[in-house]
Amino acid sequence: RVVAQKNFVRLVNSKNEGDDEEAMAAIKATVRTWYPLMADMFDYYACQGSGDPFSIQFNAYNKMLDDMCLVDAKSKYCRQKDFSVIFTAANVEDASVKTSVEGRANEDRALVRFELLEVFVRIAIARYVESGKTGDVAEAVRRLCELDFQHRLSPLAAHDANAFRREVLYNEDVDRVLRRALPVLKVLHAKYQLPAKGSRSAVMGIEEWRQFLVDTGCLNEDFTMREGKLVFCWSKMNVADELRDEVRNQSLTFTDFLEAVCRVAGASSMPTDEQIKRA
Repeated sequence: RVVAQKNFVRLVNSKNEGDDEEAMAAIKATVRTWYPLMADMFDYYACQGSGDPFSIQFNAYNKMLDDMCLVDAKSKYCRQKDFSVIFTAANVEDASVKTSVEGRANEDRALVRFELLEVFVRIAIARYVESGKTGDVAEAVRRLCELDFQHRLSPLAAHDANAFRREVLYNEDVDRVLRRALPVLKVLHAKYQLPAKGSRSAVMGIEEWRQFLVDTGCLNEDFTMREGKLVFCWSKMNVADELRDEVRNQSLTFTDFLEAVCRVAGASSMPTDEQIKRA
């Protein structure tokens, strides 16, 4: 989707030294290498706003800039207003896309996942190409990820969802507990479902998940809805195209729900056996 944006392609071709096709291939390869980290960042900052966790709002975007120490008031290309222009530019859609189903699903004043990838390339150009540090856009993207992101991201922003699955979830003890609770969990998942937008299928979306957390008393000072949104995002499987497959991208399957429940349990303060006896 990113390389289909004509304005983006023109920008890259104008800033990169060497053959255009080779340069674009190198940028794709670099983004592919760092994509897991970029996707983790998207999930984290999409959950920092007050809205749903499927796009990054402008305030959350500015928080990301602050966390990465990217704004430089003395720079000619990395001032706050320069990054505001980048945010706006990444939201501009080609006319043919704007009226399509995917275009209507894409918010005009927020960044969906593929738009964040474009933002990262644009920031890399501003930070490393415009400043004269390199004439290679792919190298600029690598430096942005390695020098700015990798060393400055908080553990939550760089959270690897698969680590929890490998180290905590996928073992016989957890499987045994889930099997015992399976009938109740199936009823709960079915109870907190509503028909998806534009579909007859019932799904557990973010609002149903929120209501589940409220009704079960899971939300408190230590586990707020912000953590609840992160659990939702970490538990669901990513889709290749978040606009074409919007329903799957924004809902928890039953398997996803089981993982989300385990993540909530792991993040919650549980009473001791002695406290339960006294209750």
